[in-house]
Amino acid sequence: MKNFNFLIYNSKKFSNDTSKDIFGSLKSLKSGNSNNEINMGIRLNSDTPSSNENYQRYMKLITGNKEYVAEKMKENPDYFRNLAKTQTPKYLLIGCSDSRVPPNEITKTNPGEISLLRNIANQVNHSDLNCMSVIQYAVENLGINHIIVMGHTHCGGIKAANEKKYLGLIQQWLTPIKDMAIQNKDELLNQTDKVDFIERLTEINVKMQCLNVCKTPFVQKAWKEGRDINVSGWLMDIETGLIKDLTITNEEWNDIKSVYDYNF
Repeated sequence: MKNFNFLIYNSKKFSNDTSKDIFGSLKSLKSGNSNNEINMGIRLNSDTPSSNENYQRYMKLITGNKEYVAEKMKENPDYFRNLAKTQTPKYLLIGCSDSRVPPNEITKTNPGEISLLRNIANQVNHSDLNCMSVIQYAVENLGINHIIVMGHTHCGGIKAANEKKYLGLIQQWLTPIKDMAIQNKDELLNQTDKVDFIERLTEINVKMQCLNVCKTPFVQKAWKEGRDINVSGWLMDIETGLIKDLTITNEEWNDIKSVYDYNF
């Protein structure tokens, strides 16, 4: 029996291609008028042993998906047909990429209930087009009424930001967390040890990202239109599995609102 050998990508440079755009290049390839070719897909390789550890780990995901579908179909034969019709989530959750913090599982919610955005250390960066696009779409198109920023204990991003080790490109992503540490140095220096310091910095990070959500024009415009959109900050404790509401208050936004407020 042949086994999947994952995704094989092989391309030759378009050195002889005279087309002026990608559409022309692809048409040329399809018609066979070019000496160049692109082979992209899954290669079947009978030499790959079924006991290969990486392969087994990969197939565990495929098998798990089939089991998941079977369970859902047993509960409701129309489950996926209904899911495909539309999505009407009431929440947007901005969380960390950490594999130990799966939003749907820890909140016991189903697909379609929470719109998700995840990145390292749950950042809401206004220069991040992905993040801004997700927030805009959630507010203006999905009509969500609650945005949640969720951090977690033992966050590798927060720990990395605290260290001085050079990490390459990721260091630029973590720089705002270092800035937060400087801005809140008096409070952070009151912590008794490094563990407490990291935990408090994690909480401050969540609150700052909540304020960054409030600064977006999409949320502010919705508020001025009378929409009831709430912004909340959570901290998930990995050691207990429990979520702590960090109680972001209106006063915290009102203190800086005049600087970031838009005139629509």
